[in-house]
Amino acid sequence: MTPDLIIAPSWIDEEVGYDQFASIAPTVLIEDRNDWRTAFQDIAIITGDEALAEELLNQFYVDAATLDEQLPDMDIALLRPRPDLMQVYGTDAEATRILEAFGLSLPPVPEGATNLWGPTGQEAGQISYEVLDLI
Repeated sequence: MTPDLIIAPSWIDEEVGYDQFASIAPTVLIEDRNDWRTAFQDIAIITGDEALAEELLNQFYVDAATLDEQLPDMDIALLRPRPDLMQVYGTDAEATRILEAFGLSLPPVPEGATNLWGPTGQEAGQISYEVLDLI
């Protein structure tokens, strides 16, 4: 099956190459703004679904506010197990913006983490399973 359209972040051009995607289907690269809402709105513009996107975003905020009232304030750890290391997301992770809508937050990437991502090192990092208590 061939896709009708490929939408990818602009950085993919450096990693894989626009031409590889464009040879499969029409391809649009969008700026990676580190905010899912902006990317969602960019995709809505590309697909011509701006009104639906606005409706869905509004419903998301209504649902998030309802859930926020039901959840206690707390920090949570967002982890992604890997074969040798645990990936841990921090205060600048994309998921943080989603969780904040529900009144939740991520703590900083713990000291001792390696392979830190993002300009502040707080998007994500990796820790070994031996030091999970750092989380």
